[in-house]
Amino acid sequence: MRQNVSFLVLVSLLGLAEIEGCASRRVPVKTESTAVLVGAGDIADCRDLSGAEATAKLLDKIPGTVMAVGDLAYPDGTAANFACYDRTWGRVKNRTRPAVGNHEFHSADATFYFQYFGQAAGDPGKGYYSYELGTWHIVVLNSECVAAGGCDSASAQGKSRSHPASASVKLPTSPCAMLSQATPILPDGEFLLEP
Repeated sequence: MRQNVSFLVLVSLLGLAEIEGCASRRVPVKTESTAVLVGAGDIADCRDLSGAEATAKLLDKIPGTVMAVGDLAYPDGTAANFACYDRTWGRVKNRTRPAVGNHEFHSADATFYFQYFGQAAGDPGKGYYSYELGTWHIVVLNSECVAAGGCDSASAQGKSRSHPASASVKLPTSPCAMLSQATPILPDGEFLLEP
């Protein structure tokens, strides 16, 4: 059985890519024949919620799992900042899979991020996790290396099956694996760090 997978990413306003052909090798989390993953990063800023509200309105019309890829509550990931996030993207919180970003760590080791998302954010001591979506294996990384205990292959994150830069990673060989994180990984396996 083949499943069609639509992959939609909201970047600024909206970008679209469709990926097909992933053979069913896992028990799907959802029973639909199409798995939808939609999302963005740099989402809600209390000083101007117009962008967050515009993308939230798009999410209202798109079914599926929402990925929130870091820097979700500006400027500092405080409880008040997450209240602004909640006024917009909070309405899809029950279907959101978040990735922590550096702005969340501006406040008490991303405490409010982990409190807001609860179990959906993974272990607060790690900030990385993975999940299945249809036939896809989705890996969510914590690109804040110090907070994650390191990002190299010797770190706990690097040794886990959740880190693509590690030689010990054995992600599926099919095209049905995806990484989600706030900061990109360079070809040499190092994270692109902001100055």
